[in-house]
Amino acid sequence: MRNQLIAVLTSAALGMGGLVAAVPASAATVESTSTTPSAVRPTTALTRANLEYSRSGNQWTFKVTYTCAFNTAELSHNYEWQATIKLWDDDPVSSDHIATKVQTIRPGPGQTTVKKTVTFTLPRTAVDKDNPDQNEEIFAGIRLKNISTEGKEFKITTRNYSIRA
Repeated sequence: MRNQLIAVLTSAALGMGGLVAAVPASAATVESTSTTPSAVRPTTALTRANLEYSRSGNQWTFKVTYTCAFNTAELSHNYEWQATIKLWDDDPVSSDHIATKVQTIRPGPGQTTVKKTVTFTLPRTAVDKDNPDQNEEIFAGIRLKNISTEGKEFKITTRNYSIRA
């Protein structure tokens, strides 16, 4: 239910028709993809978010990959963008924040799409907060903001992925 609400709210905020999730059978990956034709897309958008994970001993590694799509008119201004990437543990009442990383993006001339990756390496105790030895529902949220103009924010989330912490 929570994912459906986020997908609807994210779609509405981005002016999208919806999000489509795909889970490759060979990898622990969850992906959200815009189905909006480029002619209707807002001037800038987050069009794809992907979460992958692995565990080695007591360390978790989460890799979040996302794609930003920029309008060519905005590129001519050489704006600087800030992406805030957060990992969350989804809970019925309120989600638990796990970790945050911030990236600065300055697309080059004519670079209408930028694909970025951020990696979180965390101890098991950071992920296994409230349900010791039970499954955790992990997802990532990405927020993109034009910090040159303090303009509109764009947001997207991955779908939840159940892991055994």
